[in-house]
Amino acid sequence: MACEVGSDASRELQSVRILNLSTGGLKFRCGMQVINSILPEDQRTPGQILDVDLDIAFDLPPVDDAPTLPVRARARVIHSERLAQDEFHVGVQFMDLERSLSGAIESYINVLLEQE
Repeated sequence: MACEVGSDASRELQSVRILNLSTGGLKFRCGMQVINSILPEDQRTPGQILDVDLDIAFDLPPVDDAPTLPVRARARVIHSERLAQDEFHVGVQFMDLERSLSGAIESYINVLLEQE
């Protein structure tokens, strides 16, 4: 699923791909350019990241008869992992996700699980 992320240091949103999603947060895949944009220079070594908050924006696909739902939230970076020279996985925890959005994400996940 496509997603955009941005940090306080760089308000420009960067495109990433969501790898997994839960009501508590998400993990996304990105390249070095995004890492350099969203993380302070002293925290670019993969591992635990401290006090880095991001703006997250993605569209939750329609569930049943519901329309596509735009999700906009703040999230805290919990960890990052370098998989290759230009491939990273970054895990974030939602900080201010509205209850209605959390419910919509849960419904979306349940529909996907039923399809398996």
